[in-house]
Amino acid sequence: MGTNWSAQFYAPDLPIGPIQNSIHDVFEAAIENFSNWSSNSSISRFNRANTLQEINVANDVTTVLSKALEIADATNGAFNPCLGEHAKNLTFVPEAETSTSVSGHNQLNAHWRQLEVPNNNRLTQPGNIQLDLSAIAKGYAVDQMAQALESNGVHSYLVEIGGEFVGKGVHSSGLPWWVQINASEPENNIRVALCGKALATSGSGERYLKTADQIVPHIQHKHLNNNSLTSVSILHENCMEADAWATALFAMGDKEGLKLADDLQLMALFQFKDQHHLISKALLPLTQ
Repeated sequence: MGTNWSAQFYAPDLPIGPIQNSIHDVFEAAIENFSNWSSNSSISRFNRANTLQEINVANDVTTVLSKALEIADATNGAFNPCLGEHAKNLTFVPEAETSTSVSGHNQLNAHWRQLEVPNNNRLTQPGNIQLDLSAIAKGYAVDQMAQALESNGVHSYLVEIGGEFVGKGVHSSGLPWWVQINASEPENNIRVALCGKALATSGSGERYLKTADQIVPHIQHKHLNNNSLTSVSILHENCMEADAWATALFAMGDKEGLKLADDLQLMALFQFKDQHHLISKALLPLTQ
């Protein structure tokens, strides 16, 4: 799905073959369910569907879409799973065959409220909805990687897809799995010991579209032109929510995002290009 992955684990007495096969099974399922690059995926089939047409989806799609709609509601649409057409127009996802489209002036306020959680794993296309679950499905796939390792008897590992991590147990050295969150200035980089936690970061530094007069980040937010916020990192019990909340809070901007993080007791780190980072109340005890 256009990004890299890695899995490190400490299991000296286990054969690597079955473990690697289990991880690849996770990737195949993720592509089948969530890929905007594959015309046969559940997401692509939904985006091609006619108004009120139903498609069958897997339990994974129901789980991820349910959480996406929950976070969209909590953020009043700052996290929006219905920006598939907008992302395609910015060339962040490939061209796809579609029978519907989102009108230009509504692209950043797509009608996600029209979507309903799949009933018996049947998802209905309300019309003019183009799903893109990339901001949450990647984290979900990391959780599935961790589960695949657990099912093979591996209990000390660090797995990641595109910089979203789940860590558990210890390295073969006996030390925890360390992950570094890069800042604009290297001296401000932050190291996190992942012990049974997930870590996800969203921001403007990695993926963007350069036009003649501006640089457009792949995450759109309302303070795009006057905010020095560069990234939001979330520490959470699972990577699906860490991934989604990092995107959501970055899209909201630091003021509204930090307030919501405090209200919901999310462990959040806000980084900037020209000022010191901000930390939510829930994360503060872990930094002392």
